[in-house]
Amino acid sequence: MGLKTNIILIGFNESVIKETAKRLSKFFDLYFADVEALIEYYLTNSEKNIENLCGIEYLNELKDHIMFEISHYENSFIYLPLSVFASDSNCEKLSQNGYVVFVNGKQRDIHNYIANKSRLTDQERKVLLLSLQNRLDFCKSHSDLQIFDKCTDSARLEKKVVSALKKFFKKE
Repeated sequence: MGLKTNIILIGFNESVIKETAKRLSKFFDLYFADVEALIEYYLTNSEKNIENLCGIEYLNELKDHIMFEISHYENSFIYLPLSVFASDSNCEKLSQNGYVVFVNGKQRDIHNYIANKSRLTDQERKVLLLSLQNRLDFCKSHSDLQIFDKCTDSARLEKKVVSALKKFFKKE
């Protein structure tokens, strides 16, 4: 395994974690890579109509493609929403090239995320809940660092991440 050159910040409260990742990319002088923005870019600029063609299968292919793409980044601070993170070989490759910092927030974040998906049936909600719980468990077991935070203040979270990374790098 080569030298890890990225820091990957993963969590569920996307707005606070994204802001923290932006600020920390400047602090560490790393390129800021926003996986959520990459997905939005591909969705809005794709010739495929997500609603009418392939739906979830296409979205999963797209996430897989983006995970593969960012696994090759170097010298980046990567913001990765838990809703995108999945337990596949691309995630393992991503962690081989970067330090995975998982922000473990509030359990209700998953339920709030699902509640905002108004077009889902009850069965789809149950499947999504199980999928997100599996991602959460996978992320917990494959992260280099876990930080417990309610994710309400990006400045406080930034201090926690910097402190945890300093301790981690001293140990390594």
